[in-house]
Amino acid sequence: MTRQNVANLPELTAWKADNLRMTAILSPAAQLPKHSLWEELLGQPPENITSQPRIGVQQEEGAFEGEKLIVTVQPTRIDWIFTVDNNQNTTISQKITSIGQFVDALNPFVDLMVRWLQISPPLQRLAFGATLLLPMDESSAARQQLLAYLPLNPQAFENAQEFAYQINRPRNSISGISDLPINRLSKWSVISWRTIQIVPKVNNSSDESCFTCCLEVDINTSPEYQGDLPSERLPQLFRELVDLGQEIAREGDIP
Repeated sequence: MTRQNVANLPELTAWKADNLRMTAILSPAAQLPKHSLWEELLGQPPENITSQPRIGVQQEEGAFEGEKLIVTVQPTRIDWIFTVDNNQNTTISQKITSIGQFVDALNPFVDLMVRWLQISPPLQRLAFGATLLLPMDESSAARQQLLAYLPLNPQAFENAQEFAYQINRPRNSISGISDLPINRLSKWSVISWRTIQIVPKVNNSSDESCFTCCLEVDINTSPEYQGDLPSERLPQLFRELVDLGQEIAREGDIP
């Protein structure tokens, strides 16, 4: 694929992470864990536990790398999410919250998930997800930057509004697992953020807007794969999913 404006793509370090996620779809033969996954992996009890016994859901959360880590156990899946702690002051220019630079946030999260995959129950599917933000000064600049990542003619979208682009470009896994397709789903959009400041006892308010290119990736193993994923390959497979997500953020929508 040829993109005339590929030179306009910033370094991977320019992307900020709103959240990172690992989803593990359990094998029908898997036994749901009865112990605290948080405590098992982090070495201490979680700060909060929410339980819904009637539907078999339990959620644990606590501080991780200055932000928040959440694990949700359901009858068929387990989700680990590294996200913003709204009680902290992690911001982009004091406007947009994030857990920091994408590349910096990845390392501790991936290391933790690899540790869990080494002791996880049998899995049928595995996924890596992320919501990434690229701050821009103006809406038009954000739109043009977004289009630089896509195989589209920017001039055709010069006055476009509410633009969103979603695509899945599957590839075969190189993890050593035979006949394993990997879905590379990406969704691109421009979003605006507005901070409203209200001064007590004053009948006016001020607001300030900023804009970001938003990229949502969901890199997941295909449901067409038959049987359980080889347990010894899970850490390597997850790293492959992460690498594919980084590739999209770095190079855009490529085959």
